Amino acid sequence: MDPDDIAVDVDSSSIEFTLSSFLKPWDADDPEAYSCEIRGKIITHDDQDKEVPLGEIELLLVKTADAICDGAELAFIFDAVGLDDPWIALFAEEGSCPELAVQFSENDILFIGKVSVEEKYQGTSLRIRAIQTAVAMFLPVGTVIVHCDLLTDAEWSRFGGRQIPETDYICVRSPLAHP
Repeated sequence: MDPDDIAVDVDSSSIEFTLSSFLKPWDADDPEAYSCEIRGKIITHDDQDKEVPLGEIELLLVKTADAICDGAELAFIFDAVGLDDPWIALFAEEGSCPELAVQFSENDILFIGKVSVEEKYQGTSLRIRAIQTAVAMFLPVGTVIVHCDLLTDAEWSRFGGRQIPETDYICVRSPLAHP
């Protein structure tokens, strides 16, 4: 049977997450210890209950609250995980970004690095729903940072996302607005 002929119910899709993190106690001198890589496999099941892959999502959770408690330098953490551009633009000057009304707090920061769905599901809500699910699971309150080309400008604006000045990143506060 051709895989394109399999009946798939996108509304009953789910994400299987796996994460990778250093064991505690974390070393304040090791900036990568305060980040957690999260990968998600977006799946559904066909009418014969066989797993059907629909896409994937990649996230990086920066544990800023733990870093602050341990006395770790946040700028070094963001530099170590490759997020120094949004960090500088958002928080380097006195802990805030007035253009976006973002005030740094002890809430964690979730970076969404990749969201992809199989080509035949590109016109569905899968990417948006995967992002909503990931944010709800891993960052109920905090700041979400995403590269601006993961969704359209209209999709990000429906989430309440705003361009971070002089970067290719969007900043979204969690909980997300419902598009």
